[in-house]
Amino acid sequence: MKIKTLVLISAVVFVIHGVEEYFSDFYRIDNHAQLIFRFLGLSNYKTGFILLQILFWLAVIVAYFLVRANKLVTLIAVLLGTISLYELTHVWYALEIGGYYPGLYTSLAFPLLAVLLFRHALRRT
Repeated sequence: MKIKTLVLISAVVFVIHGVEEYFSDFYRIDNHAQLIFRFLGLSNYKTGFILLQILFWLAVIVAYFLVRANKLVTLIAVLLGTISLYELTHVWYALEIGGYYPGLYTSLAFPLLAVLLFRHALRRT
């Protein structure tokens, strides 16, 4: 799979994942998200979540255009792969509580994305 296509798919999955998190009140439940909001001085978690999601989505879109221009391809593949691995925390928390954890369903796509992104990064080095 071409890296351009893979980054575009990642962008779409991250947007869908953020929407799932929003509608399942992830921002009110997740300790990591709340820690980030407090660190940034965002007292309204819902607004903070929306703001950070939009900024992240824009960053992934910029990453796509950088990859299309053949710039920072390996770095982008490694960063998106690492973030994709981090999204496995949704699975971990779901197992911990024995049920659904906000963002669980779409987080299941991230391990495959991580493997493909890291594989691409290794091929380029």
